[in-house]
Amino acid sequence: MHDVLVIVPCGSSKIWSKQPDCGPIAAADAYIGTPFKLNREYAECFGGAWVVLSAKYGFVLPEFEIPESYEVTFKRPSTRPVNIEVLERQVVEMHLIAIRSSLASAALPTGRLSLLHSPRAPCTSLFRSPASRSEK
Repeated sequence: MHDVLVIVPCGSSKIWSKQPDCGPIAAADAYIGTPFKLNREYAECFGGAWVVLSAKYGFVLPEFEIPESYEVTFKRPSTRPVNIEVLERQVVEMHLIAIRSSLASAALPTGRLSLLHSPRAPCTSLFRSPASRSEK
């Protein structure tokens, strides 16, 4: 599975809740919740590459520097999460679509991962919320 891109959702638990003076930190180390840790471990074991899906920054590489804590979520539009146009542009700019397979472990608003479902980058959602599973 070394040609697989794993998309790891960020999560709400961040390093700054435990270390408020931490300062900027790599995305790989910024999120400290159990779901992120498990998905990161999976990505590192089975993926050829992985990116974090941040509600604030979109798709970011693990080494991308997160400057400070933030409270943005796809679950609450009022927090102004990154929009689909930005995500689609990032997929192209970061060449994520060139990777043969991708596994998404994040739930985005219904129908918003269509670009990742292209024949060039089929996407299988591994860790869907119960609500998104019932929509299929």
